[in-house]
Amino acid sequence: MAWAVPEFKPEEVNAAGKALQKMEFPVATLEGFKALAILNNWRSAHAYPLNTFQITLRNKARKIERSVIVGSGPIDVRGAI
Repeated sequence: MAWAVPEFKPEEVNAAGKALQKMEFPVATLEGFKALAILNNWRSAHAYPLNTFQITLRNKARKIERSVIVGSGPIDVRGAI
């Protein structure tokens, strides 16, 4: 599988995000689907560099502490305190 490349300008990505902020969910309009497609492309296009960074971080951290955990997504801290 090939890695995605950015297809939209940063201004278009920002505009898509702002458009989605104003919409109700679930998105059911053509404008909403277009905005989601733009944001999904941005997310996919950044998956490769983020994955590379995570692998490098994990390898370097394991040289310091063998049992280290490097996360790969959002952390849910609700109820952790």
